[in-house]
Amino acid sequence: MNYAIAICNILAVFFFADNCAVAQTLKLVDEQLEEHLDKNSTTISGAVLVGVQRGGGQIERFDLSARLPDGFRDQVCLKLVSANGRYSVRESYLYDNPDDTGPSPGEPVGFQYSTKHADYLKAQGAHGVAALVTSGACDSDHGTPTVAIWDDRTDAAIELLINSFDADKVFAYVGDSSDSIACDRVRAESLSAYDTVCEIEKEDLLGRVKIEIYRYMNRKAAEPDEFRLELVGK
Repeated sequence: MNYAIAICNILAVFFFADNCAVAQTLKLVDEQLEEHLDKNSTTISGAVLVGVQRGGGQIERFDLSARLPDGFRDQVCLKLVSANGRYSVRESYLYDNPDDTGPSPGEPVGFQYSTKHADYLKAQGAHGVAALVTSGACDSDHGTPTVAIWDDRTDAAIELLINSFDADKVFAYVGDSSDSIACDRVRAESLSAYDTVCEIEKEDLLGRVKIEIYRYMNRKAAEPDEFRLELVGK
């Protein structure tokens, strides 16, 4: 028996499940996490796509990981924002050893993230915080998004957190499918940074996947918003 694996499995039952679940942990470029919480002001980016994640419906430990595509081997940008816009994080990450080939494709990689505001974030309710992981440093041009994973919920639906700008209805289309996905209003007390969640249940999405968001206001369709997700399998 491999005793290291056995010990890891035993510890996972208790406190260290997050450490065993990830193949490697990305470190902060700036060495210290900067969290911003201002209960008197809000952060509104103006972007339609605010978060792409799994497990955001109920976060307990606030452990963050992601399955990173090959294009994310340099730096990675992590952005977090609460639905009310009062909490935010914007940090660049990199591998401990840039020359290392890193984990095998599909293996989750952890983020060096330990919040001091877990109670505040839990109080925001389901989908009360959005995570967006993109390729490249945060101060570079907009990178390609992939899926952030909360609390090792690797099998949960993909959640798109959308700023619909108070649309009456929002629908998502995935790839070349003609089937629309009806999106729901986020159930949080205050919605400033985003207001809608679209849940994608499909399990066979790989590579660069096209997503289209259609917003309807006063029964009129706004111009669709299109973006690409970079996804890798297990």
